[in-house]
Amino acid sequence: MRVCPFCGTDNEVFFRFCLGCGADLDDALGPPDADAAPTVAPPPAKTRPKAQRPKPAPEALKPPPVEEPLPTTMVRRAPAEPMEPSPRRRLSRQTPERNKRANPKAGSGQTAQGRLVLILEDGTDGAVYDLGPETTVIGREGADINFPHDDFLAPRHAQFSYGGSQLTLEPLESTNGVFVQVSHEVELRSGDVFRIGQELLCFELLGDVIAGRGGGDGAASEIGSPVPEGAWGRLGQLVAPNAWGAVYLLGGSDIYLGRERGDITFPGDGFVSGLHAVVMQRDDRYFLKDLGSSNGTYFRLTRSTPLRGGALVLAGQQLFRVER
Repeated sequence: MRVCPFCGTDNEVFFRFCLGCGADLDDALGPPDADAAPTVAPPPAKTRPKAQRPKPAPEALKPPPVEEPLPTTMVRRAPAEPMEPSPRRRLSRQTPERNKRANPKAGSGQTAQGRLVLILEDGTDGAVYDLGPETTVIGREGADINFPHDDFLAPRHAQFSYGGSQLTLEPLESTNGVFVQVSHEVELRSGDVFRIGQELLCFELLGDVIAGRGGGDGAASEIGSPVPEGAWGRLGQLVAPNAWGAVYLLGGSDIYLGRERGDITFPGDGFVSGLHAVVMQRDDRYFLKDLGSSNGTYFRLTRSTPLRGGALVLAGQQLFRVER
């Protein structure tokens, strides 16, 4: 080691300048002994790299074979069968098979003055029947237009007739009658029957009912409960011919009928609208009016009645639209 005489820093033997103060150690201490100098190994001799034999050039890469495309096969799908529309129930209680036969009178040289269009259960038009210039009878059998599978039709159920240009509908002898949709106020008389939804209702005036209790030919009169104050009529729910279910007393000037709202409600009948129809008292007269219901209000005919174009007629299970 060489100690600097100026700052006392220890330095390696071969250092010429002090690491501490930078003084020239050779001037201050003299050159170091040759034996103390480190031996530096000579650099290795450079050798020429051996020449390498060039590698043979790689063979040109062949492109991968192109596969021929497979032939395209067209799969022909079987045509889908058309879906039948979902049937929608209307006023009828069962769905009979439809008779598509047109009125045979239409091909007998007579000129048709009007038509009956059968309305199917999904609301679309079905068969069309021509109405001749005289009379056309509809029924189950033996009529001009027959529906043999409708058990609610009489053999000869109702008759359409023309008097000049006016078409009229007359009910014939039948158990279930023929109904026309109410398009305006219809006057009610005691004993009249009308239909809302599936409900068949009979209208009666209490005065006529009480008068019928009187005994005739000396017989005793029937005893009954006193009439509630303000009551003037009743509606009877017909569940079978001449068989009543529920009975509703009528009082006041307007009695509303519906499924959810009104004075008389039928919550279990999905074909009755929320507010369906109204029975009105005007002095000593009584009227029935539809309130824009979805399925309409139908009045049972008791006599020959004129029909307008577009009128809806319900006979048995068959619903028709009149076209003139």
